[in-house]
Amino acid sequence: MDKMEKMLADMHISDAVASTRAMGDINEKKYTGQYYEQIFKNHGITRQEFMKSYNFYENNPILLNKLYDDVLGDISKREGNLSK
Repeated sequence: MDKMEKMLADMHISDAVASTRAMGDINEKKYTGQYYEQIFKNHGITRQEFMKSYNFYENNPILLNKLYDDVLGDISKREGNLSK
Protein backbone atom coordinates (compact mmCIF):
# COMPACT_ATOMS: atom_id res chain seq x y z
CA MET A 1 0.00 0.00 0.00
CA ASP A 2 2.95 2.32 0.63
CA LYS A 3 3.90 2.57 -3.06
CA MET A 4 0.29 3.25 -4.05
CA GLU A 5 0.06 5.88 -1.31
CA LYS A 6 3.12 7.72 -2.62
CA MET A 7 1.91 7.53 -6.21
CA LEU A 8 -1.54 8.87 -5.38
CA ALA A 9 -0.05 11.69 -3.33
CA ASP A 10 2.18 12.58 -6.29
CA MET A 11 -0.81 12.42 -8.62
CA HIS A 12 -2.97 14.68 -6.46
CA ILE A 13 -0.15 17.20 -6.20
CA SER A 14 0.33 17.09 -9.98
CA ASP A 15 -3.42 17.63 -10.43
CA ALA A 16 -3.17 20.78 -8.32
CA VAL A 17 -0.19 22.02 -10.34
CA ALA A 18 -1.96 21.31 -13.63
CA SER A 19 -5.08 23.07 -12.39
CA THR A 20 -3.06 26.11 -11.36
CA ARG A 21 -1.32 26.21 -14.73
CA ALA A 22 -4.70 25.93 -16.46
CA MET A 23 -5.73 29.21 -14.86
CA GLY A 24 -3.20 30.79 -17.20
CA ASP A 25 -5.20 29.40 -20.14
CA ILE A 26 -3.00 26.33 -20.57
CA ASN A 27 -4.48 22.91 -21.39
CA GLU A 28 -4.80 21.18 -18.01
CA LYS A 29 -5.31 17.70 -19.51
CA LYS A 30 -2.07 18.01 -21.45
CA TYR A 31 -0.07 18.69 -18.31
CA THR A 32 -1.90 16.13 -16.19
CA GLY A 33 -1.13 13.40 -18.72
CA GLN A 34 2.52 14.41 -18.88
CA TYR A 35 2.81 14.54 -15.10
CA TYR A 36 1.16 11.14 -14.67
CA GLU A 37 3.49 9.51 -17.19
CA GLN A 38 6.48 10.91 -15.27
CA ILE A 39 5.02 9.67 -11.99
CA PHE A 40 4.59 6.17 -13.44
CA LYS A 41 8.16 6.27 -14.67
CA ASN A 42 9.49 7.54 -11.33
CA HIS A 43 7.73 4.72 -9.49
CA GLY A 44 8.68 2.05 -12.04
CA ILE A 45 5.11 1.13 -12.97
CA THR A 46 2.98 1.27 -16.11
CA ARG A 47 -0.39 2.98 -16.40
CA GLN A 48 -1.97 -0.46 -16.83
CA GLU A 49 -0.34 -1.80 -13.65
CA PHE A 50 -1.46 1.29 -11.76
CA MET A 51 -5.04 0.93 -12.99
CA LYS A 52 -5.12 -2.76 -12.04
CA SER A 53 -3.99 -1.88 -8.53
CA TYR A 54 -6.35 1.10 -8.29
CA ASN A 55 -9.28 -1.06 -9.43
CA PHE A 56 -8.45 -3.50 -6.63
CA TYR A 57 -8.77 -0.69 -4.10
CA GLU A 58 -11.98 0.59 -5.70
CA ASN A 59 -13.47 -2.87 -5.23
CA ASN A 60 -12.38 -2.90 -1.57
CA PRO A 61 -13.82 0.29 -0.05
CA ILE A 62 -12.40 -0.26 3.43
CA LEU A 63 -8.88 -0.54 2.00
CA LEU A 64 -9.54 2.43 -0.29
CA ASN A 65 -10.57 4.59 2.68
CA LYS A 66 -7.43 3.54 4.58
CA LEU A 67 -5.31 4.25 1.51
CA TYR A 68 -6.74 7.76 1.13
CA ASP A 69 -6.29 8.46 4.84
CA ASP A 70 -2.62 7.62 4.30
CA VAL A 71 -2.46 9.72 1.11
CA LEU A 72 -3.85 12.74 2.95
CA GLY A 73 -1.34 12.17 5.74
CA ASP A 74 1.49 11.98 3.21
CA ILE A 75 0.41 15.21 1.49
CA SER A 76 0.08 16.97 4.87
CA LYS A 77 3.55 15.79 5.86
CA ARG A 78 5.01 17.11 2.61
CA GLU A 79 3.24 20.41 3.11
CA GLY A 80 4.67 20.64 6.62
CA ASN A 81 8.17 19.98 5.31
CA LEU A 82 7.78 22.89 2.88
CA SER A 83 6.93 25.22 5.75
CA LYS A 84 10.20 24.51 7.53
